[in-house]
Amino acid sequence: MTTNTALKLGLSMLAFTMLGMFATPQVHAETVRSSVSGVAQSNKTDNRSESIESVDKYVDVKSNQFVLNIPNESNLNNTTVVSAQNAINDANQEIELHHGVIDPLTKQITFRGDLDKRASHEVRKYWWGSRHIFRSNNAVDSFAYGLENESAALAVTSLFAGIAPTAGTLGGVGSLYFEKVASDLRHFNTQHSRSKIYMDINRALIYKIAVWHD
Repeated sequence: MTTNTALKLGLSMLAFTMLGMFATPQVHAETVRSSVSGVAQSNKTDNRSESIESVDKYVDVKSNQFVLNIPNESNLNNTTVVSAQNAINDANQEIELHHGVIDPLTKQITFRGDLDKRASHEVRKYWWGSRHIFRSNNAVDSFAYGLENESAALAVTSLFAGIAPTAGTLGGVGSLYFEKVASDLRHFNTQHSRSKIYMDINRALIYKIAVWHD
């Protein structure tokens, strides 16, 4: 595939205050946003995502814990800062409880016994959520099939691979949400069947799908 496009998706029923939590770490990925038929994408959502993307540069790693250091001169709004701090608190608690280790350069979290790094489907964990990298069409199909056929609890485990979503976020989320994720993954992969793709999903269950380069 020769075009680099990105699909940013979400459901209005999941528009919690944690919507602004999404942040993207520095990786070798190229994304270009575009609208897709049947998917609403507002400028308000885009602007919120762009502003929250700057939060990650204020997140440091000290003593195997994430620390948020917002300078006084920053223009981040209070809701964004509170959302990011809550996500960091959750991540730090999980790291302590499950003996996780943070890579201070990439801010990726690895838990002992992790088996999610595979050639065809790799899962990377960050303070904001998880990144799924698909390197084969079969990997996408297998993952999408699981989301459609697993229970909600197992589907959440598949999406986050040990990283729990925000408390209260799962209220009202049922099979339709997971079927939508699976459908969007398949649709995007069909359009980019000769490329690797990835999906970022944060703790508020807001996700983005794009072409991956490595």
